[in-house]
Amino acid sequence: MPSPKGKLWSESVLYRLILNEVHLGRVVYGKTSGGLHKKRKAAPFKVIPRET
Repeated sequence: MPSPKGKLWSESVLYRLILNEVHLGRVVYGKTSGGLHKKRKAAPFKVIPRET
């Protein structure tokens, strides 16, 4: 199966994909709040427990 750009997948891209926390299922969407941006004012970053 070609990449989204229609080319072959490189080893480095595949390696990064299989080690990515999102692709491993360790990151759950919507379980953080706030922000980590240095220049914008935002609520403090915090992780919401997975059980809630």
